[in-house]
Amino acid sequence: MEETMKDFEKELEESYKEIDTEDKDSSPLNEEEEAEQDSWAYLKEIKASGGTVKMIVREAVDAGVIGRVEGIRAFIPISKISASHVENTDEWVGKSIEAEIITLDKATKKLVLSGRAVEDKKLAAEKSEKIKELHVGDIVNGTVDSIKNYGAFIRMENGIDGLLHVSQISQKRIRTPYEVLREGQSVKAKIIKIEEGKISLSMKVLEEAEEDEADDINLDVYHDDTSIGTSLGDLLKGIKLG
Repeated sequence: MEETMKDFEKELEESYKEIDTEDKDSSPLNEEEEAEQDSWAYLKEIKASGGTVKMIVREAVDAGVIGRVEGIRAFIPISKISASHVENTDEWVGKSIEAEIITLDKATKKLVLSGRAVEDKKLAAEKSEKIKELHVGDIVNGTVDSIKNYGAFIRMENGIDGLLHVSQISQKRIRTPYEVLREGQSVKAKIIKIEEGKISLSMKVLEEAEEDEADDINLDVYHDDTSIGTSLGDLLKGIKLG
């Protein structure tokens, strides 16, 4: 992580090294300089309000992508381009990125943005809406997305992940989820808890419910057989043999 941050800082410095950050004199600003001052003031307001800006990528470097916002050179680190993993920054050249301002330094003329922050917020809002449609007690279908020692994450049909803790996988005692589950496996589970955007699932309670249902059916069959036997006995009571 330290090496990544150092590389990023070095690349960031490289991306701005051609910009002269010193005021050479106190002469009146020309139109271009006044426009630049207005741009910094506008971007400062955007950052303070938590708003977003759009940047068209003009250049790609190993550490991220570069463009201009309101005429100011802007940089987006590779880790901040998108919520999805970015492998090749060259593929982003020409694309427009909606981003938040994470660094705004007029003195050094550094403007650093994050497209990922915007995407993360949108994804969080979508997830929140989908979770509102779910309720404790709902039975859902899903696919095992990943397996950990403490349980498995199930990707439900609505795209939301729920945790199936190892203690809720089966009535049988198991040490790890790997004994029962595999990634990509289709499963059915019951929602047993929804708290702070996290969903807890259980396959165990469905097994218990199926067993209880089977026991009820067996009891019904037993009672039916007993009643039939009793009726035949009653009929034979009045018959004398020999």
